[in-house]
Amino acid sequence: MKKIIIISYTIMLATLCNAQQYISSSSLIGTKWLHVNQVSENKAFKFYYTFTKRNMTMQKVGRPRGIRYTYYLADKIPQSYDKSKVGKPSKGCYLVEYNEIAEEMTYYTIKLFNGKTGRLILYRDYDPKRIGSSACDIELTRVKK
Repeated sequence: MKKIIIISYTIMLATLCNAQQYISSSSLIGTKWLHVNQVSENKAFKFYYTFTKRNMTMQKVGRPRGIRYTYYLADKIPQSYDKSKVGKPSKGCYLVEYNEIAEEMTYYTIKLFNGKTGRLILYRDYDPKRIGSSACDIELTRVKK
């Protein structure tokens, strides 16, 4: 009996450490989010993330233009970008984006999505192929439904 409790506890703990949340693309379409990147006590960079059916745009606050990515949601880590999934209803715990200008795919693990409080936390893993890459959480606050 003791072994069963220990095994159950270990499985539960492992699940919590690798927290992921499934969402549907309809939860993102038409929303706008704010990310504040606090780089020092006196300096912060602010970005808006806006989602349409096909695109996610990242725009620095105060700048007229942003960078547009096509995206979709996936239920497993993608090995390559699947353009056929763009603009179609999708569900998953990974947000997969593609920058057509740089021809680069990036994926984020959806750690938290709370539609009621307007919080979204994405996790980007370290990518050894990208200069300056680091693992980080990107915490977003919804500013438009």
